[in-house]
Amino acid sequence: MKKIAMFFIFSLAFLLGACDKDMDKEVPNQEVNKEISQEDIMTFEQLIENKPTIEWKERMNESDDLFTAENIAATNVVLDSYIISLKELKDNPTEAEILECVKKAVLSLNELNEKYDYFIETMEREELWEFLDEAARIVGLESEEDITEEWREW
Repeated sequence: MKKIAMFFIFSLAFLLGACDKDMDKEVPNQEVNKEISQEDIMTFEQLIENKPTIEWKERMNESDDLFTAENIAATNVVLDSYIISLKELKDNPTEAEILECVKKAVLSLNELNEKYDYFIETMEREELWEFLDEAARIVGLESEEDITEEWREW
């Protein structure tokens, strides 16, 4: 339980810190921005090493009954497919191309959530959003909005 609380606190601090540093400059919503420093963006490899499902496995092992080996494995398939689809985009992908990959992943996660008895709750939603958003940023999408909200049912 301490791990979950600490993760939540660090995630919240990260999100608040990320919001604070950009409050004084106006940034257009959902545009491809190539001026972001590479140091500010994770690589796909770093992102994969920090998939939300890694933490979910730990929670499952600590008797969190939201998770099963099946729903975690199915989620991994969706997240891995999402990363592959983003990697396959040509150089300088358009916002529409990136968001199409996001849409496909979100719709797949909607199906999984329904199939596996609605295992995606508030914390999982935030973890998935962060993963999907960070991956989109790696290929150049800059958005101040929740890029999953339009299609998300979880």
